[in-house]
Amino acid sequence: DDVALRKILTSIANRKFQDDDTHFLELAEKKIIEGSRTVNKNDPKAVLLATNTSTQELISNVTASYTQAIFKSKSPAEAKQTLQRFQKIIKKIVELAKTHRFSQI
Repeated sequence: DDVALRKILTSIANRKFQDDDTHFLELAEKKIIEGSRTVNKNDPKAVLLATNTSTQELISNVTASYTQAIFKSKSPAEAKQTLQRFQKIIKKIVELAKTHRFSQI
């Protein structure tokens, strides 16, 4: 899954967007879940911290990829469209993390 996630992020950075972000979001959710499973489930604070850490890492990587894509835009309109897509993806990732975080406690 990490390899698939990296491939998608590389594609984004090169402005080769998928038509649908469903697969990317599924991989993102798995990444968040993996992060929270690295700690003792009986320690809610540790689960929150692990979930937050894996989510922050994912958001950082997504931000880097979309930043590159925005800089490679051929027009202001294209850059704006990419920025809007980025904002939607980040919002969905945060919602995934919130949903997962609270379902684990």
